[in-house]
Amino acid sequence: MPKIFQPAFIKNMLIVTGRAVILAATYALVAGVCYGADIHNTNTSSEFAFDLTRFDRNDNEQYAEAGEPNHIPACTFELFPVHGTIGTIVTIEGFAFGNNPGEVQIKKGTTKILEWHNEFIRCEIISQLKPDIYDVSIILADGCIAIFYKNAFTVKAPRITEIDMQAACPKDIVTIQGLFFGSDASKPRVKLKIADHQYIRTEIISQVMDPTSGESQIMFVVPEVTSGTYKLYMRNLIGWSNSVQFTILGPEDCEPTLITLSSFTAVPAYNKVTLAWETASEIDNAGFNLYRTESRQDEYIQINDAMIPAQGTPAHGSGYTFVDEDVTYGFTYLYRLEAVDVFGNVTQHGPAEVTVQRERILR
Repeated sequence: MPKIFQPAFIKNMLIVTGRAVILAATYALVAGVCYGADIHNTNTSSEFAFDLTRFDRNDNEQYAEAGEPNHIPACTFELFPVHGTIGTIVTIEGFAFGNNPGEVQIKKGTTKILEWHNEFIRCEIISQLKPDIYDVSIILADGCIAIFYKNAFTVKAPRITEIDMQAACPKDIVTIQGLFFGSDASKPRVKLKIADHQYIRTEIISQVMDPTSGESQIMFVVPEVTSGTYKLYMRNLIGWSNSVQFTILGPEDCEPTLITLSSFTAVPAYNKVTLAWETASEIDNAGFNLYRTESRQDEYIQINDAMIPAQGTPAHGSGYTFVDEDVTYGFTYLYRLEAVDVFGNVTQHGPAEVTVQRERILR
């Protein structure tokens, strides 16, 4: 436990309360003595209480007796959520944290401060931790006290709760719902187990996780592998999820693809992006839509106002272009191409990723 020797009034540095409890402001720290708060869980999952322990200059613990001038009653604080993963945003509500940022530690270097105010702190988990229950520490900006919350936060492995298709054809897009898939920094992956310690990695189309609740969604492309039933897992830097059964259908169960796509590219220019694609054949194709996002965690938004009409046939494909001028220099974008057939069925292709360039000024 860090022990910094600095005289100060407790009302300025140690009140960590869940709205209701206010400590007496008359108790003072004596020069050469610092206090560490030993905090333990109370009856609710998000409230904690602490008792004050005193240390002298030689690191000898001195427990304050009731009735002594430095005796401090227990109080509470609130921390939520109390479980999460990489990308989870944790809020700690209390009092007298000060307005200058300090540190919140689950393990050293695992969180980033997003907001620090006198009565609440918001931080994000940014580094790898194994699934377990952890103490949480708050180190105030002046370094004069460390507050420890015992067994305050649980790091969770991903968990699959629902999959929108139990069976699909190669190149189909499947959506998985679950908990604690993590942010991009957690490197989420969807894998199919083909044998002991052998897995097929799939292409991720998009992913999103609510940073508070942990509710997650990830979309992946079914790989072109031998038909059969596989165990499907979600994996990130924290760990592996539960498995679900997933069947990849064979050619006899899959209709011909809507189009045969030869290429799909996104070419940056000066404050615009030119999208180009070519088809080798098109079966009952009505046209195309284009979608864009700035992150795999964000939703793809359609960028064409009207469907781009089909020009190819089953025997001969065609070439298409679309210029996206609603872009910003320096930003990176991901584009997806959607083909729509005459029956309303859709297939998606991509993504194509590109960073926009700045316009050159000729002199």
